Amino acid sequence: MGISIAEMLGMELPDDDLATLKPDGESDIEIVETRNEGEKSKESLESGGEPDDVEEAVVAALLNETSVPAEKFSPQLTLRTDFDLDNIGLYAVIAEIEQELSIEIPDAEIEKTMTLSDLFVVVRSHKTSSSTG
Repeated sequence: MGISIAEMLGMELPDDDLATLKPDGESDIEIVETRNEGEKSKESLESGGEPDDVEEAVVAALLNETSVPAEKFSPQLTLRTDFDLDNIGLYAVIAEIEQELSIEIPDAEIEKTMTLSDLFVVVRSHKTSSSTG
């Protein structure tokens, strides 16, 4: 089995065989809430949720276009400095994401996208608007 996106971003997930149910139906895994009450997570990776198609498309595109190993990925990494993307590299990543998710992202939004977290937000906003519009 390969490495999960959550593991690529440095999140520790319990092994499935460690998650056993106790006789009273409770799990032996403690769930810890790390966000402030009422604060919405910008991406499900921060909440420890399952990766969605947006996260999978973004991570796959970055792995194809950069030399940064997956285990070094984290939401605060900068696209231009940490991932070493110039304009051509960034647009190659965006083009791959757009093709994979059948969306279009305006150039003006791409230019404002600084971090991996920003990229998740921008792609999600267009994924949502294309599926509702």
